[in-house]
Amino acid sequence: MQGDLGTVELEWSPGCQAKWAKVVNSGPGVHLYVVNQNSVKKGYQVNSGYDYAWTNMVSGYHRQAEACVYITGVDAYCTRWL
Repeated sequence: MQGDLGTVELEWSPGCQAKWAKVVNSGPGVHLYVVNQNSVKKGYQVNSGYDYAWTNMVSGYHRQAEACVYITGVDAYCTRWL
């Protein structure tokens, strides 16, 4: 999903049975997170000098998840639950 804060993607590893969030074409201070349907959430932020970032993985084994980006004080925008 593309928006003002960059392009957020929900990544999937079939080998690990895990999912994580990735943002590209973004900027410093943008936060991102991935959350699965068991409410396990991992987050990170884009660091100075970079325009991309990714989170740690959450379990995706028979679980849906969504990836979201936001900046403080502004609503997040998210991928579909997959």
